Amino acid sequence: MKYYAHTREDGERQTVKAHLIGVSKLAEDFSVDLLKPLAKKASLYHDIGKYALNFQKRLDDDKVKFSHASCGAIEYKTLADKNDCFAPLMEYCIAGHHTGLMDGGTVADNSDSPTLNGTLKRADEYTGESDYSAYATE
Repeated sequence: MKYYAHTREDGERQTVKAHLIGVSKLAEDFSVDLLKPLAKKASLYHDIGKYALNFQKRLDDDKVKFSHASCGAIEYKTLADKNDCFAPLMEYCIAGHHTGLMDGGTVADNSDSPTLNGTLKRADEYTGESDYSAYATE
């Protein structure tokens, strides 16, 4: 299956893979030298939630609600090296790339909390047609 990130006004679609690679190149190019690796890495995670069928339905004007930005933040937290001191910053940037930075919250937050800690506890919600794990094959 092909997974798409966007549909242009003329109807042409860009694949998620092409979008992530393009954005990562731009992020790296526009970043200051010190942050180039972080900018590239964050941009590769920012839209992996678009691999979910529920996001793909939205491209076809389905009104299904789906928060794709949370997926990249969850995945970054899961895969980040435990010594990655920038992981919390990257999770903030990825989770807020459409809505802006949210309150961090506390470890007591649940998945319904509108905080970063709440967002990162939503991994169990991304199953079935909300499963975005197809990103790993690309």
